[in-house]
Order: sequence, then C-alpha cells, then structure tokens
Amino acid sequence: MSASRAVPAPGVAPRATAPRLKQFAAAAVWWVLSIGIVVAIWEITAALGLINTIILPPPHEFVAEMSPSVTWDDVGSLAAAAGLPVILKGILTVEDALLAVEHGAAGIVVSNHGGRQLDGVAATLDALPEVVDAVGGRIEVLVDGGIRRGTDVLKALALGARAAMAGRAVAFALAAGGEEGVRRVLSLLQDEIRLGLGLLGCTSPDAVGRSHVERAYDLPA
Repeated sequence: MSASRAVPAPGVAPRATAPRLKQFAAAAVWWVLSIGIVVAIWEITAALGLINTIILPPPHEFVAEMSPSVTWDDVGSLAAAAGLPVILKGILTVEDALLAVEHGAAGIVVSNHGGRQLDGVAATLDALPEVVDAVGGRIEVLVDGGIRRGTDVLKALALGARAAMAGRAVAFALAAGGEEGVRRVLSLLQDEIRLGLGLLGCTSPDAVGRSHVERAYDLPA
C-alpha cells in the first residue's frame, strides 16, 4: 500500500495548529514586504521620470539598439576574435539553421525570446523538429520557451533538442526563495524528468524519441 497524505474532508477546515499559524504569518509578512518594495520602486522611478524608459520603452528606441550592418559573416569573425564557441539564439526556421551551420556557429537555440519580440511568432516546439532535421547533427540544438516542468524537458528531447533551457522557472524561484528556492526548483525538475522517463519506459534521456510524442493539433497549411 502506498503512503498518502491526509486531506481534510470537503467543508472541514484544517486545524489552526501552531506550525500552520506560523507559516501563514510568515507568508503574510513576505507579501506585505514584497508589495512595499514594488510600490517603493514604482514611486522612485515615477519621481525620476523613468517609468516609460524602464517599463515601456518606445519601439523606435528599441529598434535603434539594433545595427543593420550586422550580417551572417560576423558570426565567424566573432568566433575567431573570441576564441570561443558561438551559439546563436532565436533560430526558428530551416533557412536560418542552415545559415548558422554554414557560418560556423557551434550551436543554436530554437527560441522566440519568450514571444516578446514579435507577436504571433511560432511556438518553439512547433519549429524544433524541422530545425533539428535540417541541422542533421552537425551542430548542437537547444530550445527554450515554456519550459516549466520535467515533462516539458522530455517533450523537447523527444523532438530532437540536445537540451532544454528553463530560465524563467529558475528566475521565479530565485525571486521567491533565493538560493534554496533555485535548488528546490532544479530538484523538482530532476524528479519530474526521472518520473517521466520511467513512465515512458525509458532508461535514459537518450532513449526518448519522436515516437513518444504526437501533435495535439494540426498546423494550418
């Protein structure tokens, strides 16, 4: 028999034990302090006239940070100057993946930058399979975007990614719980990956393949 945690019956409130009251008080204090910090930062930036600059920069200022002189040839030049492998982030098409290989990138990250750059852009899991097929193992392929659970990592691996990047989950954990929060989230991801592998009948991440996933919907032609 498997162990299970006792759950209060519907309509019955849990007892107000000392540990529960302590946890509630700590959570309440945390929220009050967090809201106070946010309000203080907002008031300071408003007083300095920085809200529009920090929160909502005008589109023309964002575009001004991009140089139209940058070309694919700069990838090789950058790698030669740095003496380090260059990984290109933001690849979503077969054409760009092939150009990355041609110009000496050591790897690519299939990414839409969280969907913040271009509204309506393709989801990374939709773009991943064709990019992996085009690269053909010549360089490493990573993916990010929406990685919140261990099963998300397994989906990415099944579609051909070498690894999945889970920045937002870690960032949220850092903000909420500091170093211990990050450790906890990484531990949860590892546990979920192990559990998912077992339920898929796989003994290692390398054993996950496209036979383990299927598209939930058909993309329009």
